Amino acid sequence: MDEISDTRGAWAWAKAQPVEKRSYVGARAALRAFPAIFLCREAAYKDDPDAFNMRSVIALPTLFGLALSSAAAARDTRDAVKEGRELDIVWAALEHWSAEAAGGFDPATADGDRAAERAMTATLDALSGVLESFRRASGTAISDSARAISKAVSVLAERAGCTSDEIDARAEAAAAVAYAAATRDANDPEQDWPPLWSPDLAAPPELLDLWEVGRAHFGKDPETWGFWVDWYEGLLNGRQPSWPVTLRIATGIESGEWEPVGGAALAARRIARITG
Repeated sequence: MDEISDTRGAWAWAKAQPVEKRSYVGARAALRAFPAIFLCREAAYKDDPDAFNMRSVIALPTLFGLALSSAAAARDTRDAVKEGRELDIVWAALEHWSAEAAGGFDPATADGDRAAERAMTATLDALSGVLESFRRASGTAISDSARAISKAVSVLAERAGCTSDEIDARAEAAAAVAYAAATRDANDPEQDWPPLWSPDLAAPPELLDLWEVGRAHFGKDPETWGFWVDWYEGLLNGRQPSWPVTLRIATGIESGEWEPVGGAALAARRIARITG
């Protein structure tokens, strides 16, 4: 039985696996870490309240990247994306917007502290790690996902007034369950996309709280974000999407869809044409 319990173990495991297996495990790990991006505050910069919404800016390329990496790891569509233009497009967008996101944090505010920034950045690093896994043996997606989840739990525990010992214990438990979930995926011969978490490997409650923050944010504009809420919650609960449709959405990126203002709405209109 393969076992992954830390960063070194994630890399050692990945080096011995074919691309199909490491991309499946990595994609699911990155999906688990996704809610950590909602640690960031909504405004882009504290002195510019009318600026673009940072949560939307981060969420859009992250969701496209999750869709692409998941479709590339799924049995129905894995042969359609191995390398090339599609990966390069998403990778470039992630690099650009992760830099924008880092600039949007204000360390002086509770919602923009450095710990939150590190957790969110680790989530984006995990997704880049999935894309990297198609090119070389890499355990980055697994280890960075565990790091993102652990740091997110730590941030919320600190904000809740927990003691240092309680914060450390919660963060350590969160990392352990993230690695345990990756281990379960690594030993799944069917690769049939069961729920991301399970009763015996439950998501840290703080991570689920962050997803509720994200869902509430998306709920303010369901026409723009409704597809993505359904898509993510489906995978969270073990309902596979149509992988060919997911791949079409993730690879048909049009000019302007990465723009902070209007990009998400433009993408939503294209998604409606594809799914309608």
